[in-house]
Amino acid sequence: MIQDEFTNLNVSRQRKYQLRHQRDQSCIICGNLELATATHCERHARAQSVRNARNRNATIRKYSSRWGNPGEQFDELIKTSKVDN
Repeated sequence: MIQDEFTNLNVSRQRKYQLRHQRDQSCIICGNLELATATHCERHARAQSVRNARNRNATIRKYSSRWGNPGEQFDELIKTSKVDN
């Protein structure tokens, strides 16, 4: 059992997992050490961007300056994104 500053918090084990990864400066979803944002790697930052845009009913930009030109990979991400509308 892991004993650290998050052990006695009254939050779910998933949230503790996220907090530990955030403390270690890794992606809070997969643990990848190469972060694109403060809490997500490039793959999960893109997925979060798609989810946020869908929740706001906003236009999903395929060629934003932040991500460069993701092309087919981004199209596939949009198709496979697990967002309930």
